[in-house]
Amino acid sequence: MKKLFISLFVFSFLFVMGCEQSQSTEPVTAMQNNSSPGFLQKPVFDKIVEAHQNLVDVFATQDAEAMAALYTQDAELMPPNGDFITGNAAVGAFWGSMFTAGFDGLTIETLEVYGNANSVAEVGLWTLFLNGENFDNGKFIVVWKKVQGKWYVHRDCFNSNNPAQ
Repeated sequence: MKKLFISLFVFSFLFVMGCEQSQSTEPVTAMQNNSSPGFLQKPVFDKIVEAHQNLVDVFATQDAEAMAALYTQDAELMPPNGDFITGNAAVGAFWGSMFTAGFDGLTIETLEVYGNANSVAEVGLWTLFLNGENFDNGKFIVVWKKVQGKWYVHRDCFNSNNPAQ
């Protein structure tokens, strides 16, 4: 009976540990720009940089609907000095107002990517242009979510490096 109990205990322990590992959402070790790639982190990092470059390219087209399509349905945008903007339609309206105001360029530099194969946080720097001139710059954190094999912006928070005017 004692051997049976020990065997069941060992089996249960191994089973639980195996289940926990197979459902792991352990983060990918941070991948920093220009650092040596790891096993999983380099492909994820590259996909996020590619997705964010696509966002910059769409920004250049001044197409608010196309911008909205890059966000999840339940996305939240958190601009400086403002409330949450919730839902990709509202996010599209935000970007449309930026285009109407004359904002016509955006650059992004990805510094770090943290996460797993389905959800990552990206840390980086941005520069915004108004009528072709450097208007503002700052930092951002974007949470990307993979939906049906494609990366979408799920949470987008950014702020300026410059003092409020």
